Amino acid sequence: MPSEEDKRSNHARLLDLQYYFGKDWIDLKVIAEDRRIATWRQKHISEHSPFQCNKCKKYWTRGLNKRNKKIEYLKNRVFKNIPCEKKLCTSCL
Repeated sequence: MPSEEDKRSNHARLLDLQYYFGKDWIDLKVIAEDRRIATWRQKHISEHSPFQCNKCKKYWTRGLNKRNKKIEYLKNRVFKNIPCEKKLCTSCL
């Protein structure tokens, strides 16, 4: 987690870029997505509790895979006997 000083420094850099290049050149949505991905990448998959989908019965958790997807399916044979919270996965929504 970045410190308050790091946040202020990053915000100042962003304002500098906007001043020099103009607001049309800076895509804030891409910057925000990059920050979210960086935050997710710092967390290990075991920090997120697993769920079991009510509909397809697959086990899944939140995390990032190689394609920056925020959901990962877990092996059913490993999690078969572990009680998990029931929740629909994004594929079944």
